[in-house]
Amino acid sequence: MPSYFDLNPLDNARNDAEVEMYAHLLNQVQGVFGSDYQIDMSLELDPADVSKYNHGVALYIDPTTNLFKVGMVAGYLPFLAAPAGGYEGLAPFGNAYAREKLGLPVCVGYRVQTTEFLSTDTYPANVPLTANASTGILQKGAYYNETILGIVVKDVASEAGRSVLEFITYFLPPLDAGSVIA
Repeated sequence: MPSYFDLNPLDNARNDAEVEMYAHLLNQVQGVFGSDYQIDMSLELDPADVSKYNHGVALYIDPTTNLFKVGMVAGYLPFLAAPAGGYEGLAPFGNAYAREKLGLPVCVGYRVQTTEFLSTDTYPANVPLTANASTGILQKGAYYNETILGIVVKDVASEAGRSVLEFITYFLPPLDAGSVIA
């Protein structure tokens, strides 16, 4: 087994290949992961989205093709693109199961860190997160107006030379236009 399977992606990288390997990541800090009890979904990625795919971006399932798409659609269950079988980096079209990508549904309570967020914003604790509809990059959200996929628990921090945002996954779809908040 390669030595990088035992390497925490936020530890100091040991060579240029590892720096590239951890440039885009979703680090699962807490939750049931890496076991048979992990709740996840593996599907092929829409070929049109290969160039936009990185670990940590938001994904959704296209109901017409049953493929993962990068981005987010209001009301659809978001997933976070996750590494499969360790941190083996990004292969040209597939690093999960053959051509499939691994997605963690945000309705399961994971505490995660990602490098894929809008870096021009600040993220104090308790800020809701959504994602860009076309790129899947995480950004600040608004309760009830947008699909929320997580809540910030720790502002952006530098871990081993990379900026990471730490949050707990949480799914809250937007309210319909006719809904009333009492």
